[in-house]
Amino acid sequence: ETIDDLLTYAGGFSAEAYTKKITVERNTDSQRSILDIPYPEKSSIILVNGDYVSVGKIIDRYENRLDIEGAVFRPGIYQLENNTTLMSLIENAEGLRGDAFMDRAIIYRTKPDYSIEAISVNLKSLLQNPEEFDVDLQKDDRVKISSIFDLREERFVTISGAIINPDSYQFVENSTLKDLIFEAGGFTEDAAPYNIEIARRILDDQSGQIKNEITEVITVSLDNGLEYENQEALDEVVLTPFDQVFVRTSPSYEVQQLVTIKGEVLYPGTYAITSNDFKLTDLIKNSGGLTQFAYPEGASLERKFENEDSIVDFEINLDDSVTGEDKELSSLSKVGIDLQKALSSSNSEFNLLLKDGDVVTIPKQLETVQIRGEVLYPVNARYSDSKSFRNYIGSAGGFTDRANTKRAYIVYANGDVSRTKKFLFFKSYPKVKPGSVLIIPPKEEKPPISTSEKITMYSTIVSMTAIVANTIYQLSR
Repeated sequence: ETIDDLLTYAGGFSAEAYTKKITVERNTDSQRSILDIPYPEKSSIILVNGDYVSVGKIIDRYENRLDIEGAVFRPGIYQLENNTTLMSLIENAEGLRGDAFMDRAIIYRTKPDYSIEAISVNLKSLLQNPEEFDVDLQKDDRVKISSIFDLREERFVTISGAIINPDSYQFVENSTLKDLIFEAGGFTEDAAPYNIEIARRILDDQSGQIKNEITEVITVSLDNGLEYENQEALDEVVLTPFDQVFVRTSPSYEVQQLVTIKGEVLYPGTYAITSNDFKLTDLIKNSGGLTQFAYPEGASLERKFENEDSIVDFEINLDDSVTGEDKELSSLSKVGIDLQKALSSSNSEFNLLLKDGDVVTIPKQLETVQIRGEVLYPVNARYSDSKSFRNYIGSAGGFTDRANTKRAYIVYANGDVSRTKKFLFFKSYPKVKPGSVLIIPPKEEKPPISTSEKITMYSTIVSMTAIVANTIYQLSR
């Protein structure tokens, strides 16, 4: 049986088989030997018992491959036999695209030692005189033809402000300011089309001089909106790469601003701020005034500040069952107000200007006082005008051992805060009003002294004692 017979039994060569040579490992009298069998010339060799026949795999490389990439209509892989020169390869790739960079192309060639060399070609000269400037190609050559867009910074224009889709957009030749606004979806309702600014880069004039002006600002008024008149119109400003367009907001445009009033007024609800000087008393008036059950001294104002980090949240609920709408107000911070003084005089400093999102609450007559913090039994106590701060602490079982009585404070229903004051050995506790919350904070916990710190402290005391004793001794002599 021959090698051909064995191949037949094995189903023949696979698609990736190296068929020029078959290797046979054969046993001799004393050891093993290798036989390289040329195929198919010696495929009729007779096999012997113990032969091991192996068929190798073709090498993972190409014997006639060319590669062209970039600004041609059909970039890809081509065979060398049909594209022996650069000109023929470009023609078989359907020619150069219109954006091809004509001043230079590069052929990357693999040398016999597998190092890479670059061969530069002027495409303009090649197309004008291929007989003189054509280049013969070799296997594994890679031709790169760049686009003019690959060789320059990506160009864009930016529009921001009172525009529907503010963003950066790709720069388009001969595109105007109106074209960009049209591309960005047009103006928003608060836009001021009569005050548009274009910030433009100042290009280098090759003089080498440093100029004081770093940006050119062009102010444009689009009185006719986006209407196209003709290319020479004053408002048809042609954009340049990297222009930044700013569409200003109309100074007279205001979005509706709303405030909410809750509690003891005739018509609680949400009201619009109708003027820039809309104040607390205006809201009370618009809502029908206070009811007979209102407790104006406990009225409070909740406001959301722009700087969230500056908001101090006491996390105190006047009612433990805070749900629904009240939870939505948890991000607001109380502002201390004095509604009685505001109502007595509209020009009073207590008659605050209201802002969008403000929530004013007018409670009913409050009859309880909360005692919280370091007391033995935190409770809600019934308010009595005859009770003092200490009396209410007694109603909660008194201070705990951790109570910091020096820093006790009270939060009034309107949001004002008052703290305990001390003069010499006397403490002056704040007055308690209906709806107040008495807060007794804990003492600051000091970390225990470590053993090394104790040793250092004792050593210092001993040293100081010795110095003092020695000084006294010297003086007594």
